[in-house]
Amino acid sequence: MQNMFKSKYFWLHIGLILIAICVLIAIVFSLLGMYTHHGEKIPIPKLLELTVDRGTNLCEDAGFELIVSDSVFVVGQRGGTIIAQNPEPASFAKEGRKVYVTITKFSADMISISTLPALYGKSYELKKKVLLDGFEIQSSVAGYLFDKGDPGQILKVILGTDTIIDQNGIAENINIPRGGKLRFILSSKEGGKVQVPDLVCRTYDEAIFLAAGNFQLAIRSGEGGEYIISQEPAFAPGSVIERGDSISIILSDTRPLECPEAIE
Repeated sequence: MQNMFKSKYFWLHIGLILIAICVLIAIVFSLLGMYTHHGEKIPIPKLLELTVDRGTNLCEDAGFELIVSDSVFVVGQRGGTIIAQNPEPASFAKEGRKVYVTITKFSADMISISTLPALYGKSYELKKKVLLDGFEIQSSVAGYLFDKGDPGQILKVILGTDTIIDQNGIAENINIPRGGKLRFILSSKEGGKVQVPDLVCRTYDEAIFLAAGNFQLAIRSGEGGEYIISQEPAFAPGSVIERGDSISIILSDTRPLECPEAIE
C-alpha cells in the first residue's frame, strides 16, 4: 500500500481525476447559467421617429427582428420614418421576438379624378364630408359666383391653380394626392357688379386669387405663361362688369419691362 502512494503513476491518475472533476464542475455551472438565462425577457428598444435602417440595426443588436407591417403617407413627415411599433417601447419580450412597425411613405397615394363622386352642381357641405371621409381630401371655399340655382352648390373645383371640374365637364388624367386639398367656387344668389381690376403685369396666380367669386378668367393666348400682358375689357378707373362675367387675358413667360417693381 505504501508503495502505491509512492508511485508517481498513482498521483498522476489522481491529478487527472481532479482535473476531470474540475472541468465537469465548470461545465455544469456553465450549463446552469445558460439554463437560468434561457427565456429571460429583455426590454424592447424605442424605435419611434427612427429610420427603418436605424431601427433594424437597433433591434438586431438587442436580439429582436424588425418587421414592417404597414406604411402610410403623412404630410410633412420624412419617408421611411417609424411612427408606430408593437410591442410598445420599454415592454419586455424574449430574444428573437418580432417587432412590427408602421413607417411613413415617401410619397402620397394618388387618387384618380374619375373615382371621385359627382361634384358639379352638388351641395358643397355634403361633398366636403364625402371627400374627407372617403378620400382624405381637404376642401376649402375659394369664392362665389352668382347663379340662379340654390346657393352653396359647387360650380368649380380647383386643384392648385387649375380648374379641374366646371360646367364644361371634368378634366382628364388628373390625379389628386391623398391628403391633398381642393378649392371650390360655390353658387350665390348675390349678383351685382364688380370693378374691373388692373391685371396687366400681375402673375396668373395673382389674377386667379382676385377672380375668385368676382369674375372668370379666359386665356386668349399664351397658355402656360406666368405674366399677364393684356386684358379685355381693359382696366379703367370706375369700370365695372357683371359678377361672374369673364375677363379675357393674354399670358407671357416673361415679365414686361414696363411693369413696375411692386404692384398694389
